Amino acid sequence: VGRHACGVTCIVEATHGVTVTLKRSRQSGRVVIPAGVLHEVTGPPGAPVTFAYVEPDAHETVDRRVRRCVAALRADPSLTTTSLARTVGLSESRLRHLVLEQLGVPLVRVRWWLQMRVVAKALSRRRSLTHAAHEAGFSDAAHFTRTFRRMFGFAPSTLLNAGVVFGLD
Repeated sequence: VGRHACGVTCIVEATHGVTVTLKRSRQSGRVVIPAGVLHEVTGPPGAPVTFAYVEPDAHETVDRRVRRCVAALRADPSLTTTSLARTVGLSESRLRHLVLEQLGVPLVRVRWWLQMRVVAKALSRRRSLTHAAHEAGFSDAAHFTRTFRRMFGFAPSTLLNAGVVFGLD
C-alpha cells in the first residue's frame, strides 16, 4: 500500500513481515496511525493485513457541532459546506477550523471518508466500482480513483482482486 493519509484514525495489524512506515520509523505488530498522517504499508505479496478505521465522531470528546456535521454528512455526503455550516449554526470558516481542530483532518477528508463508506457498502452488495462511485457522489471515475488513492494508497480496482472483506456497522 503506497504512501497515503486516511481521513480517520487507522489501526493496522502488521504481521507476517508486514511493516508500517510513519515518517522515518518502521513498525510492525499493531500500529495506530492518527488521521491525516502519511504512512506506507509494505510486506511480502499475499501477506494478510487487517485495517480497522475509527469513525471520525467515535470519541465522546468531539464537539457536538462536529458530531452533528458528521451525522449530516453521513446521511448525505453531497451536502455543501454552506449547508453543513447552517445545520450546525456556524460560519463556514469556523466549521472548517473546528473540524480540523477536533478531528485532525480537513472537512474534505471527512467527506471523502464518508463517501468511501458508501463505496464499501455498495461493493459489499456486489455493485461495480463505477456504480459504487456514482452512488457515493463522485462526479466521475477519475475523481473517485484519485480520491481513493489519496485515502488508501492504491487503486480501487485492486480491491476486486484482493478478496477484501468489509466489516461495516
